[in-house]
Amino acid sequence: MNIIQAEAEDLFKIKDFAKKVGVDWPDIDDATRFFILNKGQMAASLGFTLIGDCAVLRALIIDPEQCGLGEAMHLLQMVCQKAQELGAKAVYLATTVPAYIFQLTGFTKIEPKDLPEALRNHPPFSKQAEKGHATMMMKYLKE
Repeated sequence: MNIIQAEAEDLFKIKDFAKKVGVDWPDIDDATRFFILNKGQMAASLGFTLIGDCAVLRALIIDPEQCGLGEAMHLLQMVCQKAQELGAKAVYLATTVPAYIFQLTGFTKIEPKDLPEALRNHPPFSKQAEKGHATMMMKYLKE
């Protein structure tokens, strides 16, 4: 499997991949995205957006037939590393999938009130906080 940083022309492939696995494509064209190729087929994708010194994870998309938990965790770690290289001190996410997947790589659950002020009104946090069904998580990055 290869992990590749997406270029602008890859966004169409990632959007098609999201549709293939049944994920509605959120408006995240501004995110720095990575994807996993498995035998020439897209297997997973994850991106982040920087807001100040915070990275916000955007749309983890996995084809479970092409990508296992180990590969997904490696993708998550690589995305966090890239965010750190670009100046992030911490990574935040709102998820509706089981939180243990993120806890395996050092994320901890937080309450919406514990988000940095810059993130409280930023999607995906503001939308998820309204619905109340997402788990908010964060991970400090090593300096």
